[in-house]
Amino acid sequence: FDVPESKITVMETHDGSLYRGMENGGIYKYDGATISFISKLSNPIASMNSDGSSLYVVVKNDNKLYILNGTFGV
Repeated sequence: FDVPESKITVMETHDGSLYRGMENGGIYKYDGATISFISKLSNPIASMNSDGSSLYVVVKNDNKLYILNGTFGV
């Protein structure tokens, strides 16, 4: 797994896949076979947590909570 000019800051399992948050704000999903780009947020990904139905993403220096439940929202 190689993303130019970025490092993995956090990983979380959700819905059978491994999600990786990146220093450059990128989010990637690994389903056991393929790595897919999910989204690019404004700042580094600080944390991710799953409750089984949604993936919650916190970004450094941002007052928003991003929720992945099929699509990203605020």
